[in-house]
Amino acid sequence: MVSAAMAGAATLGGCSSSPPPDLASPVPSARIEAIGDASKHPSPQELKGLIAQLDSDDPAVRVFAIAALEHATGQRRGYDPADPPRLREEAADRWQKWYCQEYGLPAPDDRWKEGEARPAGGQTGSGEPAGRTAPDPHQ
Repeated sequence: MVSAAMAGAATLGGCSSSPPPDLASPVPSARIEAIGDASKHPSPQELKGLIAQLDSDDPAVRVFAIAALEHATGQRRGYDPADPPRLREEAADRWQKWYCQEYGLPAPDDRWKEGEARPAGGQTGSGEPAGRTAPDPHQ
């Protein structure tokens, strides 16, 4: 349900030369498509990227990011993409604190920004948090 809507939104506009899906892309449609891809079985890095998208200036990116996070975790943590910036920031902070607790990382000193998956302590050389691996979709 979530990924079908995301795929449809990402293809609106009919451009055949659209950029590839990438959470760090400056193009919202490329970020939305990457969100759709990540919503299926997000790795820890993809979860971190989804959380960073909660701060997007683009309302559609925020809507799809929280939908993907809710699909993956069953939680919204009080985030509403239509809330005023201050309330969205507070909810994004809750998401970051959850992520850090979930993966045994120190609490962030500031919010991750869209397009940046800032390295945090406790990561392995591959960029994945130590002690956790991506969910196996076959289990």
